[in-house]
Amino acid sequence: MLVRDESLREDMNERLAHADRLTSLGETAAKLAHEINQPLAVINMAAENALLEMEGENGDPAYVEARLQAISEQVGRLRELIEHIGSFARRLEPGDQPFDIGEAVSSATKLFASELAKDDIALDLTLSEGPVFTTGKSIHLEQVVVNLISNGRDAILNHAGTAQDAARRVRVLVEASGDHAEISISDTGGGIPEEIRASVFEPFFTTKAAGKGTGLGLSVVERIVTGINGRIGVENTGDGCCFRISLPLNSPADA
Repeated sequence: MLVRDESLREDMNERLAHADRLTSLGETAAKLAHEINQPLAVINMAAENALLEMEGENGDPAYVEARLQAISEQVGRLRELIEHIGSFARRLEPGDQPFDIGEAVSSATKLFASELAKDDIALDLTLSEGPVFTTGKSIHLEQVVVNLISNGRDAILNHAGTAQDAARRVRVLVEASGDHAEISISDTGGGIPEEIRASVFEPFFTTKAAGKGTGLGLSVVERIVTGINGRIGVENTGDGCCFRISLPLNSPADA
């Protein structure tokens, strides 16, 4: 009976995580359209220039080749982005695997780097030297990082005291020490009021306006982190807040 209850709990956690991924994907679809439109514009311009060059009497093969190379590079960029969006939407099958924490965090930040830049928010990413492995599902950790970066951006944009560009910043840091790795995601969004800080991981708790969030985000984040034997906490810093995630380290052979 205990095994069945545990299996049901894991399935429920995965369903919640999957639902939250779809919610996050829907909320960012319009913004990701900008990411897709950029390479499409480059492809279109390169194709038109190549065609014009080929139509001329003295067309330069090297010029056409360079335009085709640019098209190939942008197609690769689109493929990578689409594959990443697709993996975010798929429901994963059971089964944990070793993965590099730094690689997962880096992959997650790519989804939001351009969006932060458009809002004049700097993104600082610092990874530990060399790979640091834990066991779980890398897409789940990416979901956690994307969620926390998104929350940090929203906090900065809603915080009246961040008018100066120098103050608009999200920092992501991965450090390994002993048998654990710590991921720190901090922002300059003014912090979380002390009276509600203890409640931020509760289901359906949200500080966002009606229609702007389900409140499932941080609750699912905590479920994911504890599901890979990690811990998560939040504290206020001088100009914002910082989420700290501690994950156990191992090697690929351990799994």
